[in-house]
Amino acid sequence: ALEQIRTAERLGFDTAWVAQHHFHEDEGGLPSPFVFLAHAAARTTGIVLGTSIVTLPLEEPLRVAEDAAVLSLLSGGRFELGVGSGGTPSSFPPFGHDPKERGAIYGRHLAALHRALRGDELTADGGALYPAAPELLDTLWQATFSPEGAARIGSAGSGLMLSKSQPHTAGSGLTALADTQRLVIDAYEAALP
Repeated sequence: ALEQIRTAERLGFDTAWVAQHHFHEDEGGLPSPFVFLAHAAARTTGIVLGTSIVTLPLEEPLRVAEDAAVLSLLSGGRFELGVGSGGTPSSFPPFGHDPKERGAIYGRHLAALHRALRGDELTADGGALYPAAPELLDTLWQATFSPEGAARIGSAGSGLMLSKSQPHTAGSGLTALADTQRLVIDAYEAALP
């Protein structure tokens, strides 16, 4: 993966993205994207690095904010944070979560991530995220499979991440990936501020 990123930079690509996957080597097998991207940032000079995605329900949101802030600083601002609710249900129980609760957990963790990145006071004595990284809110990406999720993301002003493996709803009449994604994109665009 590192050689792919370095080659992409050499060929003039603007960005490189990595996905977080726990326990499933065939899905990419990268449980620690911040560690890997810090390594990649040290071996590249211009390419923007991003997470596509961090599975936010499985992470402590303040830790995600801290790691993202440090990575942004180490990379000279060449980092963009992408988060999502996750897709592999079997990854949730080892972290102590029911996969059926991932949407609710995601909502709570996303709100906590926003508070931290905004610079809100997080401790009784006035402590806030350090290093500060409010710029990460300007480039925050969120993933979804649904038009409802896309509308929520659009109304928040975040970037929209689409999956190349978008699920199809049985009986929807949609046969092409582009048809399914068009519904998501339309809902996102309609909700943008």
